[in-house]
Amino acid sequence: MNSDKNMNHLEDLLKTIQQPLRRRILKILNYTKNPLSYSLLQKKVLGSNPNSINFSFHLKPLKANDLIISNEEGYTITTRGKKILNILTDMEDILIDKSKNFMIRTSKYSTEQFQIEKIEEFLIREGDLEDHLAKKIANEVERRLSNTRIRYMTAPLMREYINAILIENGLEKVRHRLTRLGTPPFDVSKLFSSEINKSINPDKFIKKLGSDVSEQYLLLNLLPNHLADFYLSGEIVLTNLNYWALRPLSFYVSNNTVVDIINKSDLGSLKESNGSNGHSKLIFELFRFIYDIKPFYSHDLILDNFNNSFLSIFDSLNHNKKELLFSQLTSQIFNFNQLFYDDQPHISLVFRYNGRDIVEEDRILRFNSDNQFLKHFHSEISNYSNLHKKSIIMDYSQFNSKDLNIIGQNRGSIFYNDKLSHISNDLNIRINKCCNDDSCGNCMILDKILINLDSISIQSNQDDDEFYDNIQEKMHHVFDLFNYKENFVTKKLKHLKKWKNINSFLFQDVSNPLKECSLKSISFFGLNEAIKTHCGFELDRLDKSESFALSIISFMNRLIKEQNESTNENFILSQPHDGNYLKTMTINNPCLGTKNKRSYSHQIIREECSLSLEKQISIFKRFEEILSGGSIFEFKFNGDFSFHEDYLYQILNSDLNAFSII
Repeated sequence: MNSDKNMNHLEDLLKTIQQPLRRRILKILNYTKNPLSYSLLQKKVLGSNPNSINFSFHLKPLKANDLIISNEEGYTITTRGKKILNILTDMEDILIDKSKNFMIRTSKYSTEQFQIEKIEEFLIREGDLEDHLAKKIANEVERRLSNTRIRYMTAPLMREYINAILIENGLEKVRHRLTRLGTPPFDVSKLFSSEINKSINPDKFIKKLGSDVSEQYLLLNLLPNHLADFYLSGEIVLTNLNYWALRPLSFYVSNNTVVDIINKSDLGSLKESNGSNGHSKLIFELFRFIYDIKPFYSHDLILDNFNNSFLSIFDSLNHNKKELLFSQLTSQIFNFNQLFYDDQPHISLVFRYNGRDIVEEDRILRFNSDNQFLKHFHSEISNYSNLHKKSIIMDYSQFNSKDLNIIGQNRGSIFYNDKLSHISNDLNIRINKCCNDDSCGNCMILDKILINLDSISIQSNQDDDEFYDNIQEKMHHVFDLFNYKENFVTKKLKHLKKWKNINSFLFQDVSNPLKECSLKSISFFGLNEAIKTHCGFELDRLDKSESFALSIISFMNRLIKEQNESTNENFILSQPHDGNYLKTMTINNPCLGTKNKRSYSHQIIREECSLSLEKQISIFKRFEEILSGGSIFEFKFNGDFSFHEDYLYQILNSDLNAFSII
């Protein structure tokens, strides 16, 4: 009986001290003679951003396990806490000195175990060093590291060790070859060689090198080590890493603002004109605004009600003139997209058909007119294989069985129900009202940060409580990351004249638009993999699996609501989106001491799911209800749409907030 009780105490103790932050608390208290107040201890542990983490959440289990105590004077470590810390220190020494299990944070944004063979390969490949000399230098690096108490090193620190040993051995020329230029000269040479990278033009060449420096600076200098490590280990995903600390993710521009752009150009009367020169100037004015805002976002600019506020001005022109102007307009859109060098669309256009005074006849006329532009758009997009069509966002709330061809003609677009939901962009982020000023109507998406649920399931080892604890910890880190991003971007933009002009035009000179007028999207990935690891089956194969999946997503949503209530923020929970981050992800398995590479899907319902369409929609709608920050049901059709009209009609009448046929 006592043996079982002791085992339970041991498991509880191990669970408590597995968190690096809690071990840091013990170390700080151990090296402090006098008791530390809550605020002083919090500052010593968390540094310059003490309010970023729920600190009391970590103190509670330490006190419960008699590792620390608190009184009126503050916190101190107990005798038991010192003994446990000594054991932990001895274990660290064993791992470092005996096993030489150093971890390297590489410039490729991952953590890797130190391997002497890689040092040798590096010296031979990039330093052009002879094999025997490379082995000698690598052995000396390993020897010196074994005499340190370092648990992990950054790639720059590793290079310092190597460079010092090279100089000591009179190998200055080799050291010079290994000098960093933000990106190693070896990698720069590969980019520079036209034979290896024929698609890298001069602008893309410079952008790539600058991006590498920006990403390294963010992870090695701006973010605290523990937050950077969560990204490096694949537990959290940050998108657009090169611009992450420099600008927001997206902008949403309301219908009224699009009208203001037109009126500002003194070209609003063109609705009554039959000429085309004025309309060309109108396109020019729109893109002058778009180019002005381009430096300040990374993903997309969402133009609401684009068909009624902008395209309708072309209605009075004859067919041939419209053909010419729409060709000009689509060319401008795709030329603009090409400037980002990432083969992604960066302008999203919203088409609305749900006005209060719109009758069926007017709706049909509006769509027929819009369709002339959309044909040009889809024809142009076919020339860019990597540009998906989700840059068209279309209201389907008034569609009926006669409109199935509209869906077919706009395959890959986003169809949203204006009666049930706000618009969602290709990041699966729903644009809710986020600015306190009702007269504004515009907003920005500060960022979207994703949590790896698959990694959490592996760490939790089929323990429900552990799973929820890990989610809560990751959520606090995500809140912390958003706080850092807001501060970084504010610091970068606040003195720029162009940013001040944009703030004045879009946000009516709000004092802090990055806080008051921005959505902060939190998401996840690896849901089905996590559920399979935790429950044994994917969420679409077992009711218990679906129930647990809904439970953890609901838990994340509840944490977001609590955060919003306590901080007056605009955090939202969104479905994951399609992106390169899903393609190859390295997952650590601490139980087995292994790393596995996995690929993920952004879809809630697996593509290989064998359930009927009706059942898939039914399951998806239960998640849709929780994902108030945006979700899109995707269904894949092979071949001609005419063979799938029954499925299309079923989707059309399912009252989904948003869907896309791919």
